[in-house]
Order: sequence, then structure tokens, then C-alpha cells
Amino acid sequence: MTQVLWCAGGSVSLPQDRAEFPAASLAWVTAAGIQPEWIDEIHWLTGGSRAGPAPRWPAKLSAFTWADLPLLDHALLHAASHAILSGERGLVLLGEEEEDLVHLLVLCSEEAAATRGLTPSASLPARFSITESGGPGSLPADLQRQLQQANLSSSGASLLAACDDAGRMPGYLPAGWRSLEGDNSGCAVGLCNRLVDALRAGGGDLGLLVSLAAQGPGMVTVVERWQG
Repeated sequence: MTQVLWCAGGSVSLPQDRAEFPAASLAWVTAAGIQPEWIDEIHWLTGGSRAGPAPRWPAKLSAFTWADLPLLDHALLHAASHAILSGERGLVLLGEEEEDLVHLLVLCSEEAAATRGLTPSASLPARFSITESGGPGSLPADLQRQLQQANLSSSGASLLAACDDAGRMPGYLPAGWRSLEGDNSGCAVGLCNRLVDALRAGGGDLGLLVSLAAQGPGMVTVVERWQG
């Protein structure tokens, strides 16, 4: 089975005119060494400071625009990963507006990376949801159980975590995990990029990207420094 690979990520200042959003994003994609025609699917989440109609992408690209709802960014990250794992998609671009920026990341399969000559920095080997199934305060136990079921070897690894609700982070992280330095608030796409940057800079071997709903449930993506 193929791996889901993170092959590029970054942020772009949003133009004043929303009509220019696609051109600015595709210019970043091209600068990252990825031809726009290689992209199988684009998912764009609105919600930045540039109000207006949804961006209009070139007709040849399969692009979807979504309103910014709680956990939707992380849910789309999971959906893109599943599409790559199933073989339905080879390369997916995610974009998420935040204030006057858009955070962008490109996920791809191992086959797409090899065919296109891309150099991944991280893999996303597991993803799952967490709930307070044991009642309020049971998130830590559910997270630990899910990590064990994912059969991830964290023994001796440097473990790093980023969460979009940093105030709740220390209360449920399993032993041995530490929080990503700096402001961890924000969108899942931007946090995923920051987590990958920290891992490849030597800040850790294995990472957790966590998004929490207001009442407890959440979504988790495991990020691992790519050794392929």
C-alpha cells in the first residue's frame, strides 16, 4: 500500500482581489517544483480577511471551495489522505485562508512522487478521530488507545505535537510528547506545515496534529519524518 506523503507546504499573502487567489496559489505550486496539471484535486477553505465570492479556478482543474467550519480543515486532510491511499488521487492541493494569508500544502502518493521527481519531507502514516467515550476528561486515554492501535513505534523517538486548541493540549498528551513551540492556534493546514518544518529541522521524529471541537471530540493526524 502506498504512503501519504507531504511534498510541499507554505503560505502566500492573499491578493486584495479574490479573483487573483488561484493565480497566486498556482504560482507558489510552480515555484515548489509542481506543475499545476499534475494536481488531481484542489480543496480550498475560505475564512480569511479578503471577503467576497469563491475563487474561480481554471476549468481544467478539479477544485472545490468550502466554507470554514469547525474541524472541516482536518476532515479534508483526512479525506485527501484516504483518496491517495485508495489510488483515486495521486496529488492533492489543500489551501486554507487565515487572516491575510492562505496556507497551502501538497499531499501525494509514493508513485506520484517517484513519477514527478518530487522529494517528500514527511509521511502521514495514520489518522483517526478521538472522543470522550469514557466521559468528560477521557480524551487522553482514547488518544493513547488509538496510537497503540495504529502500531506506531515511538520508543526512543523524539515526539512532538501541535494542536489548534493549545490551552487543552497539556491535559491529554500521552507521556513523552511535547508541544510544538510557539503559537499553536490556527488552522490545520498551517499547523501541519509548521509541524513538518519542525520535524525536518531536527525537532522530532514523530508528530501529532490535533484538532479539537469545543465539547471534546477531535481529529488526529500522525506525521512522521520521511526516511524514504
